[in-house]
Amino acid sequence: MRKSLLTITAAVCTLAASAQWTNQNVPLPYDGYINDIEVVNSNVVWGNPFDAGSTNGYTADFVRTIDGGATWTHGTIAAGGDIVANIWPIDASICYVSTVSLTTGGGGVFKTIDGGTTWNQVSLPTMFAQATSFADFVYFSDANNGVVMGDPAGPAPNKYEIWTTTDGGLNWTRTANANLPVLTNAAEFGITNLFTAAGGNIWFGTTYGDVYKSSDMGVTWTKTATGLPASTAATRQDINDIAFYDASNGIVVQTDATAGTYIVKSTTDGGATWNNVTVGGTMYPTEVEGVPGTNILVSGGSSTAFGFGSSFSNDLGASWNNLDLNASHTAIDFSDSITGFGGEFITVATPSVGGAWKFNGLLAVVDCGSGLATAGTSTVNAGLVCFNDTLIFSTTGAIAPNATSAIESGWAVLVSTADISGNNDPLSDPSIIGGTPAISANTTITLVNDNTIFPAGAIYYLTPISFGGASGAAGNLITTYTLDVSCTFTGQSVMANLLLQGDPLCPTGLNELNNSNFSISDVYPVPVSEVLNFTVNTKSGADLNVQLKDVTGREIYSSNIRANSGFNKVSLPVSEFASGIYTITVSTGSAVATSKFVKH
Repeated sequence: MRKSLLTITAAVCTLAASAQWTNQNVPLPYDGYINDIEVVNSNVVWGNPFDAGSTNGYTADFVRTIDGGATWTHGTIAAGGDIVANIWPIDASICYVSTVSLTTGGGGVFKTIDGGTTWNQVSLPTMFAQATSFADFVYFSDANNGVVMGDPAGPAPNKYEIWTTTDGGLNWTRTANANLPVLTNAAEFGITNLFTAAGGNIWFGTTYGDVYKSSDMGVTWTKTATGLPASTAATRQDINDIAFYDASNGIVVQTDATAGTYIVKSTTDGGATWNNVTVGGTMYPTEVEGVPGTNILVSGGSSTAFGFGSSFSNDLGASWNNLDLNASHTAIDFSDSITGFGGEFITVATPSVGGAWKFNGLLAVVDCGSGLATAGTSTVNAGLVCFNDTLIFSTTGAIAPNATSAIESGWAVLVSTADISGNNDPLSDPSIIGGTPAISANTTITLVNDNTIFPAGAIYYLTPISFGGASGAAGNLITTYTLDVSCTFTGQSVMANLLLQGDPLCPTGLNELNNSNFSISDVYPVPVSEVLNFTVNTKSGADLNVQLKDVTGREIYSSNIRANSGFNKVSLPVSEFASGIYTITVSTGSAVATSKFVKH
């Protein structure tokens, strides 16, 4: 083929703590990564994966999630042997792709309206049918209005082949030659998927350092020279990435992977003029995206030439702040300041492990004194964990300080035999008995009460911490680290009682009640602040008395309920109770069932 599709060279990286991102599993059937990812909203994301084990790597595959990344699906588009040049979704059901042949060029546009179950070609036979035709990208501002751009083609003089539609691809109109600038060089062409859109504008870069711009969905175009120097192929001035976060502000990047160097230029007037940028901090130049509604650019890296990690800038690339380090980020996209997803290089040796990232951090400078770092708020699914049951520890809202090295910033969970809430020197507490490695903030932790990790028959406290300025070995347990007490943020400890096998407090099923008339189960949330919920499991209908008692045995609440045979949900207001441990007692005649809960 006469041109190469430009993409990063992704490589496997030993994953370090990624406090700002949560890892997700994508079912790729090969060594590879998401090469192009597009975020519709917090639930819907589409992507096009790259097969690193094949000859050329490019695929006609797509991946998709409609539940925020909890589950991803993988599929293939029947595009007549073409590969996907880029993917552009509208919602969970509608998505467009541009396609092209790796050997003959050409290309087209395919569309699905059923979430990828079926794909139909919507481009016309006359589109990208010339000898020099090569489709580079498709973009839609909504379900109906779209643009597809390709390399220069006739009629003479050759200009970029651009088509527009206003009816979702039913009809297409080619942009008139008179509405396109003259080429800078007859040998120039566009780069696959090298475009950006913001504020009602579309920009794309060329191999001779020009940026084309349209403010009317592709009907008319202007171009400006960025002034980038010659890079490869004689006098070419390749643009390797372009990103705008609004109608005025953006950057272009030129990279030299062999030398490991790059050049950045910025604009504040929509691309009319370009200025050199002196970069400070760690930028990953192979993947840069603008964040809509902000003044922020985000970069990601997954190559030996430019490193692994992610960072952000709020001054048009002049300075960059680390989000994480030593983590593979092959593609990144944000739909707003809090909704972002990315790709990760994975291997088939660990199928469906990793492959995507979901942003859970803050696009702001979070240093030790910013007041923004927090361990988050944690709960467990049950305060009383019966033998062989699973404890689930969940956290929301955790934000770790920005990374300055691979291991000194992160988030973890400590386990202790005493409450260590708010202790910013937690590792000095003698009650600490274990913990996790530094992991993604807000990661859900599970623990089976089976004597494998912690002995049953004891009360434990699980406590989240966010930290910066630490020292230790990446991947080791947090208990082996040395924490900076001035930059450690310890959350509220949550109690869990791991009960012994056969403990009478453990609920039994309907068929296992035997001589018992009822039991108590599903006590939540743990701890509780406002409303306590639990389930009373009865063999037959009965009038029951429900009492709540404090640790001294003093009754502080009593009521009578009518329970039906089976499972009966009970909800009681406890917001006015003092913090502490309480007992639930349910009785009828001589039969009694008890359980405990923690009030914060």
